[in-house]
Amino acid sequence: MSSIDLNLSEAEVIQIRIDYQVTLIFSDSSSVVIECPFSLRGATGIEKIVDPAGKKNQLVEFLELHTSKVLRGYVSDSTLNLEFSNGSTLTCPPSLEYEAWSYFGTGKEPERIIATPGGELSIWNAMAKPD
Repeated sequence: MSSIDLNLSEAEVIQIRIDYQVTLIFSDSSSVVIECPFSLRGATGIEKIVDPAGKKNQLVEFLELHTSKVLRGYVSDSTLNLEFSNGSTLTCPPSLEYEAWSYFGTGKEPERIIATPGGELSIWNAMAKPD
């Protein structure tokens, strides 16, 4: 499968929500929800596995994404990839048991993507407007 561009370039992380999942809300009103463990590589190159439902002290570096801009956001092999202006890279692979991540767009294609259990993607595109 080829990669899917999420059209997030230059979108700023304006809000971060944390409960048993983590949510990034961007300046263009799009958002990403992550429900399973993901990889976060900081500007130093050190990679950490972060579990949203795990100990909250592992989310400290994740909080540093606040006010960072997305340089590139895409999906490849059902894996979410986000590259940020602060040098961090977030990678969330699919899960065999759960919806690992979801992307909610702003009217551009793709409109919505959900990484379903087992690694398949459910993709909704913007509705074509009638003539």
